[in-house]
Amino acid sequence: MAFLSGCELDCTGADAILCGGMERTCEVFSASTGEHLASLSSSLMTAVPSRIATHVRGRAVACATGSGHVHIFEA
Repeated sequence: MAFLSGCELDCTGADAILCGGMERTCEVFSASTGEHLASLSSSLMTAVPSRIATHVRGRAVACATGSGHVHIFEA
């Protein structure tokens, strides 16, 4: 499990769509406009994230890969 803090992500009060990117990233888009809000990545993420979950308050994102690793990004 990797903890990465200080990323430029704050989805509190906003609807967002998160998906795994083929560049081994977690892509964040605005649900209302489709605007690309953020791209979360780490050199430790060696596979495409296939499962993504957010904290209820929107301040953290967990990305799980098929290789069995979970990467947690905190704002």
